[in-house]
Amino acid sequence: MNRLSKLLFSSMSLILILFLSFNVTKAQEWDLLWSYDISTAAGEGQAGAETDGMYLYTSFWDSGNFAKFDLDGSWIETFSIPGVESIKDLAFDGEFFYGSNAERSEPIYIMDFTSQSLTGNIPVSDIRIRHIAYDSDLDAFWCGN
Repeated sequence: MNRLSKLLFSSMSLILILFLSFNVTKAQEWDLLWSYDISTAAGEGQAGAETDGMYLYTSFWDSGNFAKFDLDGSWIETFSIPGVESIKDLAFDGEFFYGSNAERSEPIYIMDFTSQSLTGNIPVSDIRIRHIAYDSDLDAFWCGN
C-alpha cells in the first residue's frame, strides 16, 4: 500500500470508529414487524429471502430449491428450477426473480417463480454473486461477494 492509500485508509477507519461510537441505536428501540420460523417449516439451509408482495420466497444455498410462504409465514411448498442451484440471495424487479450461483462465477439467472422456470440470464464477468438487490431507480443490480 502506498503512503497516500495508508493515510486514506487510516482516516476512513477513524471516521467509522467515531461514527459508530457516537451514533448508537439500541436494539430495544427497533420494532420487530414479524418473525417466522422458516427452518422448522421448510428445512434448514435457507439463505436469501425476497417477496413479490403476495408471497415470501427463500433460497436454499446448498441446493437448487426455493421455499414459498404466505405473508403470515405459513409454508406453502418447496420447489426447484432446472438449471439453477446454490442461490444465496434473491432480488425481485416486479416481474422476475434474480439470483446467481454463489459457488461459481455464473450469470445472474432470470427466474419466473409463477411458472417455476428459468427464463434467461444476464452475463457477468468472472465474479461470484452472493448478495443481490434490484435498484428500480437505476434499473440495475447491486451485487456483492
